[in-house]
Amino acid sequence: MQTPVVIAGIVTVAGFLIMGLGGIMFRVRAVLNKPAWNGGTLPLIFIGLVVALIGGVLLWVTYPR
Repeated sequence: MQTPVVIAGIVTVAGFLIMGLGGIMFRVRAVLNKPAWNGGTLPLIFIGLVVALIGGVLLWVTYPR
């Protein structure tokens, strides 16, 4: 298996996991009657989106043709 493709896949999955953490934090803050978009929710979602996009581009570039 090719190492760059594996690394790109791991980066993509990490981005989705970070976005998932942002979604979980949103729900927890909503249940606790705190402002749901405050705290670390938005930064986690934006960072996860950027990491997932970078991973997707890396997959597109490194995928064997």
